[in-house]
Amino acid sequence: MLEVSTWANLYRPEAANMLPSVGSVDVEVRAVQQISLHGDHYFDLVISRFAAESAEPPAPTPTAEPTFRSARVAAAAFAGRPPKSGDVLRLQCLLGQVTEAKYLR
Repeated sequence: MLEVSTWANLYRPEAANMLPSVGSVDVEVRAVQQISLHGDHYFDLVISRFAAESAEPPAPTPTAEPTFRSARVAAAAFAGRPPKSGDVLRLQCLLGQVTEAKYLR
């Protein structure tokens, strides 16, 4: 579980710019926090990004210093079940916002 200060540090401008304007990105979920804003349900995800979209689900690549980013995703973007730590997702984005999240594994 990440500390509150860690969650707060993820909402820096440079952290928010990691999602594409249009297209998809494959990510691994590192932590999940469910939130409600004015009755709308969202998930704050701490994610690590994979280099490129591929036909096969990507395998995590160990790096000397992993880069974690945040993404706030509407609960409606997830089909079936809520996300959990360890999930690998393909996030479909439009104008930098996640419109759909598909489970790759």
